[in-house]
Amino acid sequence: MRGYLAPQIHNDARGRLTVVEFADLPWVPKRAYFLSNSDVSLTRGSHAHKVLEQYFLSLQGDWVLRFFDGNSWTECELTGGGSGLLVRPGLWREISTDDPHGVLAVFASQPYSEPDYIRDFSEFIDWKNS
Repeated sequence: MRGYLAPQIHNDARGRLTVVEFADLPWVPKRAYFLSNSDVSLTRGSHAHKVLEQYFLSLQGDWVLRFFDGNSWTECELTGGGSGLLVRPGLWREISTDDPHGVLAVFASQPYSEPDYIRDFSEFIDWKNS
């Protein structure tokens, strides 16, 4: 993990404006996607990336992101519309929420590439140990 990177949040009578300046990221995003309408009984993610870096941004609801670096687990919470987290490659990740209306934005450093994914946990451990 790299750490928390808060977006700019502007609140006024009209509501909230959440801004991510791409210049604040260590790379310019090449892809964005959004997790929503989640089944709260299921975990998303359950994979690792060899090269891809990501910026996770909670737009609505609370999200729990768990990461395994090959030795230990770390848990990070992104809370209701305004928490962001930079994530480096080489980490197993699991994502969950208890809010079926939550929305999590993900900005990726690279376009989609299936060879970058490690989808089997035992293969991930072997890859980390090699």
